[in-house]
Amino acid sequence: MYDSFFSAVALGINDFKKRYPDFIFNYDNVSKSDSVTLFNNFISAYISYADEGKLYVMIDEYDNFANQILSQDLDLFKCTAELRLKPSDIFREQKLDTDPLLDGASDISAFADSCTAFLSTIFTNQVLTHMSEMVLNLVLHTKLSSVRGVVAELQKPLRVPGKGEKFADLVLTINRGKRNECIYLIELKYAAKKDATEARIESLKKEATEQVCTYKSALEFSGKNVMAYAMIFSGSECVYCGRQGNRTESDASSMSPPDFY
Repeated sequence: MYDSFFSAVALGINDFKKRYPDFIFNYDNVSKSDSVTLFNNFISAYISYADEGKLYVMIDEYDNFANQILSQDLDLFKCTAELRLKPSDIFREQKLDTDPLLDGASDISAFADSCTAFLSTIFTNQVLTHMSEMVLNLVLHTKLSSVRGVVAELQKPLRVPGKGEKFADLVLTINRGKRNECIYLIELKYAAKKDATEARIESLKKEATEQVCTYKSALEFSGKNVMAYAMIFSGSECVYCGRQGNRTESDASSMSPPDFY
């Protein structure tokens, strides 16, 4: 089903490229089971292509796929719909500090702090009411996909020995294909402000740590320079960012703890 849905999305993109021959978009390196990354990369390319103007996407019912998603996660639909009402220039102009990533640094606390500033700018209290982990993934992936030098993949399928197929939240590849290629493997977790008790945050940290350490052993990362991180968000604030699977794991020192209720 994943492959067939990817083909359906690709068919629409190819038709768009035929009608707009000056629009350049190559998706040869996108996994054919990852239609989400394909579509998000297309949107990022379109934003660079047309600073003004609207893109209308018509989605026909695909074996009740859309209806099933909406019925299972209405909050996700509400949140993404409300986010789209925000002026696009706010989303585009607010910057993330990706210098630590581009430099291959192990301390990415500055990046985490900039995620807090970015999310605080684009999210209204109304949006945060319907916030979810998936929305957090989608928003950060879309923003990172527009950064030059960063190849961002969302829900990347991985083959983990003894565990089967797993899906990593964010995989950021720096200098892809070069000798100094570096991969940041990030597991994101989210808790609403009202639910962000100390026990809840610790539980999410433990869950994210276990998952990201498992994903790091995937066959796709064999022989590659991979740094794994757990990032925990409470509302729009990143309250924890720690590197996993090494002795330097710690909370990002510049971050303040969440307000517990």
